[in-house]
Amino acid sequence: MKLLSWISLVFFIILVFLSGNSFASPYISLSVPAHIYPGDSIEARVNVSEIKNLQMSLYRIDDPENYILESNKEYFFSVDTWRPKRPLNEQEKWQNLKFSFFQSLRGIASKVLSPNLKQSLKDILGIEGPIPARPIEITSDDYHRDSSLLKNWLQEIRYSKESTYTYQAITLNPLQEGVYLLTATGGGKEARVIFSVTRLSLISKVDQSQLVVFVQDRKSGQILENVRIRLLEDNQVVNEGVTNSDGLWLKTDLNQKEMTIIAQLDKEYAFMNVYPYYFDDHSKLDVFIYTDRPLYKPGQRVYFKSLLREKLATSYIMPPSGEKVKAVLSDYRDNTYASAELVSDQHGNVSSWFDLPMSLEEGEYLIKLSWKNRDFYRMVSIENYEKPSFETEVKTEKKIYANREHVTVEIQANYYSGQPLTPGTFRYQILRYPMYDWRYGLQSEMVEENTGTLDENGEAEITFIPEVEGNAYWYDVQVGVFDAAYRGVQKNAQIKVLMGDFALVLKSDRYFVGVNHDLHYTVEAFDAEEQKVDVGKVYATIYLLTWDKEKENWAESSVKLFSFEIINGKADIHFAMEKPGYYRLECQTRDGKGNTITALDTFYVTGPEFYLPATGVELHLDKKEYKVGETANILVVPPVAEEFPHLFTIEGEKIHQIEVKSTVKGPYQVSLPVTQDYILGCYVTLSTFYNGNYYSESIQIPINPEKNLQVKISTDKEVYLPQEKGKLKVMIVGSDSLPRQCDFSIAIVDQAIFDMSWLWWEKIFDHYYQNVYNKVYTQSSWYEYFYGQGETVQNVHPQFKGDGRGGAEEPTVRKYFPDTLLWMPHLETNQQGEAEIEFTCPDNLASWRVEVKANTVDEFGESVINFKTSSPFAFRVELPQFLSQGDTIQTQMTLWNEYRQQKVQLEAQTGSELKIGTYPREVVIDTNQNLVIPLQFQALQAGLPFVRMYARGEVAGDAIEVTQNIKPRGIEIDQLSTAFVSNSQGRLDFAYQPEMFNHPPQVECILYRNLNGVFYQIMEDMYYYPYGCTEQTSSRIISLLSLPLPDNLEWTKTVPREIQEGIYQLYSLQHYDGGWGWWNLDDSNVFNTSHALLSLIQAREKGYLVSDNSILQAKSYLMNVSNNDLAPWEKAMSYYALKQAGEKITDLTSFEIDKRLQAMDVKELAWLGLVAQGDTQQRLL
Repeated sequence: MKLLSWISLVFFIILVFLSGNSFASPYISLSVPAHIYPGDSIEARVNVSEIKNLQMSLYRIDDPENYILESNKEYFFSVDTWRPKRPLNEQEKWQNLKFSFFQSLRGIASKVLSPNLKQSLKDILGIEGPIPARPIEITSDDYHRDSSLLKNWLQEIRYSKESTYTYQAITLNPLQEGVYLLTATGGGKEARVIFSVTRLSLISKVDQSQLVVFVQDRKSGQILENVRIRLLEDNQVVNEGVTNSDGLWLKTDLNQKEMTIIAQLDKEYAFMNVYPYYFDDHSKLDVFIYTDRPLYKPGQRVYFKSLLREKLATSYIMPPSGEKVKAVLSDYRDNTYASAELVSDQHGNVSSWFDLPMSLEEGEYLIKLSWKNRDFYRMVSIENYEKPSFETEVKTEKKIYANREHVTVEIQANYYSGQPLTPGTFRYQILRYPMYDWRYGLQSEMVEENTGTLDENGEAEITFIPEVEGNAYWYDVQVGVFDAAYRGVQKNAQIKVLMGDFALVLKSDRYFVGVNHDLHYTVEAFDAEEQKVDVGKVYATIYLLTWDKEKENWAESSVKLFSFEIINGKADIHFAMEKPGYYRLECQTRDGKGNTITALDTFYVTGPEFYLPATGVELHLDKKEYKVGETANILVVPPVAEEFPHLFTIEGEKIHQIEVKSTVKGPYQVSLPVTQDYILGCYVTLSTFYNGNYYSESIQIPINPEKNLQVKISTDKEVYLPQEKGKLKVMIVGSDSLPRQCDFSIAIVDQAIFDMSWLWWEKIFDHYYQNVYNKVYTQSSWYEYFYGQGETVQNVHPQFKGDGRGGAEEPTVRKYFPDTLLWMPHLETNQQGEAEIEFTCPDNLASWRVEVKANTVDEFGESVINFKTSSPFAFRVELPQFLSQGDTIQTQMTLWNEYRQQKVQLEAQTGSELKIGTYPREVVIDTNQNLVIPLQFQALQAGLPFVRMYARGEVAGDAIEVTQNIKPRGIEIDQLSTAFVSNSQGRLDFAYQPEMFNHPPQVECILYRNLNGVFYQIMEDMYYYPYGCTEQTSSRIISLLSLPLPDNLEWTKTVPREIQEGIYQLYSLQHYDGGWGWWNLDDSNVFNTSHALLSLIQAREKGYLVSDNSILQAKSYLMNVSNNDLAPWEKAMSYYALKQAGEKITDLTSFEIDKRLQAMDVKELAWLGLVAQGDTQQRLL
């Protein structure tokens, strides 16, 4: 046994001594909202550790302009980074000289000097106490300059029994307009923040060429003119001016730097940072990177292709051929594993490949492509995966059923080669929930749950009779299918159950119209066979919906009655409403059995005095999609009936239009002609301050650019034999149905790879025309706050399969089993838009996914089909990823036979490292039989032996060859032990069996001063990890807030700023529906929304100012999201997040718990255990 080394241990102890601070050193941080409205109390938040009392001081800054401008600021809102613009005095210079000298000797002194000599050296240099972490730059007096002391008081700090860390809120009485300094001193440290008492509130919008600042009174919403605006870059004023009569100030010709806005009106000040996220000389560049597949093993080859485009105002152009780009394969820490210098072709594209090292660890990696000093990324996943060996289909005869009609759900499980899965079992649940009602959300209920067994054909049926009343219902049948090794595949089938024998469907071409404007509906009747039916007379009622403030619910009154007949399954109805409002159309009839059939829809009628209650701003479009030349009508619904001043913009690639609506009342309509300028992204955005709240809402105008390439793929056969040649035909036409001569790529990949991968597979057309985001960045002073940190005053296993072919003659040994069959990145169609590709099937018996991605200069499209490689006589053997020397495993080989009954001779051959147990040398297999034969292997010694298996039948035969990895016994045994050191002694116990090792084991011992040291090491790893997406950003915030941070570690000094940046990052990633996805371009989901909400709540609890509006939107998303597609643990996680946000969870009853308790997994139990209380919690525990 060998310790790390005594030198390392001594170095660690000396380093702790020299630092002079333990991990439990005193700590202070202050935070306060940057802007306080006059008359409001001020709430400051203080985080403290190891300090019993704080000396608090409040100052009024007499000359805010000089105080702010005459300081160098590393980060404007982090006051501890401010440094005055003044020269150091002689004493300060001498202290800094001593500091620099000692720092240069510190590394040597820590290793060679005794404690007495080190202390003597500190005495000679005049250093008392701990060595300072940085040279003197500022003193406490510098912060108090040009200010008047208003108040001093002693703040007692209370701790819980279990913690030396606490957070407290300090409330100050209202103050007059002005800028103030608040300090907290204790434990030899002082933390400082400033704040402004002001009516001023700022909203900024910035694109690549201009900055717009809008100034209002935060409570009244009044637009403020003649407000002085100064723009700071690198602590210098670079531009200034005053707001106009619309409260606007504009600046063009922007530099690509972070900016700070200072607004001033008499004694009132407001501040805001502007982040130039989209400022980039090459922001017009666009690169789409894709690979042949999303998942790889170490040692495999990654194929990729990249499309290079430059974005104009209304389209894309192709760069000239010969563009130089660099491609790199790296991890998230910028470690490079492969690189290539590439040159673009005549189509503006590049392609290449990277060979993955065998030693590469599992995880997520990046393909980074650098073009003209800009980087673009594509994620790939590396994993020692086990491909699923079978696929499952769950289907019903049709998608729509009548009430009480018999439903049969068919389950079919096959190996990817087409042979049935046998033996096999399944579990299923049947859930149902009502189709969406205009006033209620979705609530699912369990109808049935059971298990079953697949037959010899891999098939099974589930039957049930649905019964509904008062509403049509969705029924969701969720099935999990398992093979003999209990490897599972989950699928589901969904059906609609009608109220009776048929259903009514309402379709309108508009979601809202004006008063006395004609509104058209098409009413169709379909039976359960989806055939149109005549139903005779239908009665229609239109209800006016008004909001009852006392009951907080909608009240409805009938305002129009009429009837019509549905002939040939269809009727057209027209009507106009004389009053503006929110309406519901309800159509009702009966079927032949007396069941009531109902259909309903809601619509708006706009006009004077139109009012809709809203907790926030609502924006509604009149259509789902628009084309260039059409007009988009937007209904704007403010949250109040009175005048609601706001900033209204049309934006996307840039700010297209900007208008201040100063006198509008209630809902109003805006008409926007859709032009070519909006193809690459158009958003309607409303921003304002009103009644002390910040409102910001945006909606994308969905525009069909008619740039989609239609790709059709066909094969000459649906099923091929191994090593058989095949042909693919590709035909590509544009949205005008004319053929396109264009570039395309083709990838043929094992479908199992895609079935097991979780990576988002972005479509090429969506990348260029659908997933376009708003490049105008909107910010407000609502989120700003000042803070200050106290400164010293001074694996899965692969599965090998034997699926093959053969005959009565000696079978060909199958040994070529690729995951990617074909990758051809640069192909072209002819003038007829056609191309033909030949391929040779490998030895895999599998389902193959054929994907074609096509592109012209500005048109894009793709398509996917599948074909299979199979054999009427197939042989398969199941082997693990590796064995250890001495292991014995029981596995199986499987024969599938579609020929007549035949005798089959079996033979197995292996290398000397592997021994095969006894097995039958001859078997008889019937027609369409799946014969399972037990088989035993014993690993004799380390190596990579071959395993060759023969099945020689009277009619057909098959043979396969694979390799089996055998590792030396004990080579990867890893034990982790922990112990506490007491009285200079500690003990670590571990098991050591000499016969398991072929060399002496190595033991590494790491000493930590306390448990915090362990946690801080982990937190430091989290701090330096390059976070970006929602999940990563939320994890970073939560981890950095989990413990009080010591100030003797260099990385902890900027943690408050990093947390603040993380909070801003979450604001920018939050979607308009209030939720979060992984990024700002995908759909919201419950996991990321719950995770982000928890991080914001924890930040707020630790003293950081967090937007209430952001939290309210997140809560609204979680409370209104459909539960239909949620995993149970996701729903449970959302419950916990909502509970932490102050919501009462009413669904978590003992009855609901008892219904699901047996089916809960550990994640759902854990989350619900945190949410539940009393008896319900005890049931879970």
